[in-house]
Amino acid sequence: MIRTLAFSFLISISGFSHGNNILQFEGRAYDAETEQFIYLEKHTITLDKEGKYASSSVQYLDDNGDVFASKQVSFEANSIAPSFTFIDHRTNSEISVQNKVESIKLTSKLGAIETTESVNIETTNGLVVDAGFDRFIYENWETLLQNKDISFAFLAISRAMLVNLDVKEKSRTTESVVYVVQPSNFFLSLLVDPIELTYHIESQRLTRFEGLTNIAKRKDGRVQGDNYIAVIQYEYF
Repeated sequence: MIRTLAFSFLISISGFSHGNNILQFEGRAYDAETEQFIYLEKHTITLDKEGKYASSSVQYLDDNGDVFASKQVSFEANSIAPSFTFIDHRTNSEISVQNKVESIKLTSKLGAIETTESVNIETTNGLVVDAGFDRFIYENWETLLQNKDISFAFLAISRAMLVNLDVKEKSRTTESVVYVVQPSNFFLSLLVDPIELTYHIESQRLTRFEGLTNIAKRKDGRVQGDNYIAVIQYEYF
């Protein structure tokens, strides 16, 4: 399904203190329809001496507190197009994305079976990969606050292709702003649900995510083919 373009913005959050080299926060994910708790994200971000993102790690815990998936991200090659590895322990599967500057290498593992694909690109400037989306918002913060829409190329990992997406403001209060992310192509936008992101204006931190996640559904103890559509609320420490 085209829906599995999976706009999986596992966000690494903006707004940190330059005096610390570690940022930690949690995200609680709830089913968008039933409002039932699904899983907990535990994020740890390491900052370099200039306060920029160096790397991040994410653990995903189920309602029993057991870790069922994890992700490691490196921002060394490019802040908005980082390399990362995501492991789902439930299915013994792994997805690895490596930024090779002139191309993006995607490696998928399911048990002992491994497949590799390459997406050729002219330049990684403007290309957004996974958690780099939040860095993209951070770098274009003032432009977005001026009610100017922004478009970018996003790597759809499940299809090994680039998809053009638009970021548009939906609403704003004195404290927060809500952005909608959806495909630039009209026909594709009819097939893919938009994602809504709520940011706190002063801290520039993401406080709420609503949309398609990168976590496969689990029902009756078995992992399903579709991913969760969830509302994720973030809390900072």
